Amino acid sequence: MDEKTKIETEKIEKNLTISNGEAKALGEVVLDFFSVVTKWRKFIVWFILVPTILAGGIAAISPKWYKSIATVFPAEQTSLFPGLEGVSSLARTLGVGRAIGGISSRTELDRFMAILKSETALMRVIDRFNLTHVYEITSYPREKTMKELLSNTNFEVAEEGNLVIEVYDKDPRRVADMANYFVQILNEINSTMQASNAKANREFIEQRVGKNRSDLHASEEVLKTYQEKSGIMITPDQNGSGVSAVAELYAMKARKEIELAILQRTVSRDHPVLQQSATELEEVNKKVALMPEAGVGTLRLYREVLIQQKIMEFLVPLYEQAKVEEKRSTPSVIVLDRGEVPERKAKPKIMLYMLLAFVITTILSLFLVFLLEGVDRIRSLHPERFHQMWSVVRSDWFGLRIKRNAN
Repeated sequence: MDEKTKIETEKIEKNLTISNGEAKALGEVVLDFFSVVTKWRKFIVWFILVPTILAGGIAAISPKWYKSIATVFPAEQTSLFPGLEGVSSLARTLGVGRAIGGISSRTELDRFMAILKSETALMRVIDRFNLTHVYEITSYPREKTMKELLSNTNFEVAEEGNLVIEVYDKDPRRVADMANYFVQILNEINSTMQASNAKANREFIEQRVGKNRSDLHASEEVLKTYQEKSGIMITPDQNGSGVSAVAELYAMKARKEIELAILQRTVSRDHPVLQQSATELEEVNKKVALMPEAGVGTLRLYREVLIQQKIMEFLVPLYEQAKVEEKRSTPSVIVLDRGEVPERKAKPKIMLYMLLAFVITTILSLFLVFLLEGVDRIRSLHPERFHQMWSVVRSDWFGLRIKRNAN
């Protein structure tokens, strides 16, 4: 056997010796563990059994809580102004729906969440079902009852885009009524908010329509007077595309002004769509300023009449839509699942309480057993040092005793 082979053989034997030693040590640890558990088995069993049974008993006699779930979807306004939720329908008609459509659905659901958690909605539920008396609240009834109601409700937006309303209560019939009443409140409050916004839009457009009618009437009178004095008459088919293009540009300006005004009341100031609309209006104003005169005299006056007519053609349908939107009372949400009377309780769950008690007491009992076993072994192996440490501990109450100087 050469020297290299001899060295490798010694290494292998050394590794085997170490492995055997580690396995022997591990076996002793496992054997020691089971010996301690066997020694204290009665204590461990009773320490686990009693609290587990007690937890199950407490859960069994505790008041039963029931859960009712209502699921809703944001209503799609497809009849008049499709393509945009969470933003004014007039803004959809003005053509900004495609720019905001990606974030609109989430905005709608966020508004629903804010409504359901609002003090107005919570107080209506509290007053409807007399929850202050149900929850047996005596001091600070308004504040504490709302907190208790919020702790017994859960509003969540699911991945599919639906809003889930969960309500807990001790009465199965009442909990179903509460879940459905939350849906009713959501519809009523959101419809009121939409109607208020629609009214503001209608009033704004109504003012523009009135001003446009006055401007159109004045332009027609001026044109009529000028034609009677000058004797020069102009028909609608004269000068064709030149005047028509100017009129279209002024109509676009009016459209952008209304679009910008509605967006300012609908979205935040830093919203990209609002900034884009303001930029577009600025560009249109620049083109209007650079627009050359399309003639003189009668032609200029006729151009003004045509501009006002184009603006009127845009404003009147928009005004009619605004009136319809203000009066419309369609629901804000579509109910997918109504809250039903639950057939069985939702909590407390007896098996869950017992499982938690079993796990906690098992860990705690093993900790106590090995702590006591360790103390006992220290006392057996080093009795003098143990009694010395115990005397020190007893003398100053674990370091908490205040010693007074003797006079």
